[in-house]
Amino acid sequence: MGCLAAPGWAVKAPYPFGGIEGLVTVTVGHTICAIGGWDGSALVDRVVPYYPHTDTWGAPLTPMPTPRTHLAAVEVDGMIYAIGGLGSGWAVLDTVEVYDVAGDTWNPIGPLTPVQTPRELLGAATVDGLIYAIGGHP
Repeated sequence: MGCLAAPGWAVKAPYPFGGIEGLVTVTVGHTICAIGGWDGSALVDRVVPYYPHTDTWGAPLTPMPTPRTHLAAVEVDGMIYAIGGLGSGWAVLDTVEVYDVAGDTWNPIGPLTPVQTPRELLGAATVDGLIYAIGGHP
């Protein structure tokens, strides 16, 4: 398993909406999506695609129904899952919303299960189509 194709780092096109704290990124095919965050005055609901092969950012996609920061996100079979995070009033969320990349639509799918514990600053990963939400702060 390697981390870099070549030694060093390269500067790429800057995120078009300035400094955002607590956003997450997830890869869908050959596209990276930057999701959510906090812009210093408001929670962010944006989903912004970045195309590494052309070093360009696209127009924002359909926004998340629940603006949030410090969330986790993963992709499974062309669907992006936004998990937990901090929402309105700095409430720690137990919600999960799923974005259908092909249909450009969001849908809630319910609370984190089986423990149904709100979480922020958590990690998430997928193995064999299963989502693992790990750690975080209640």
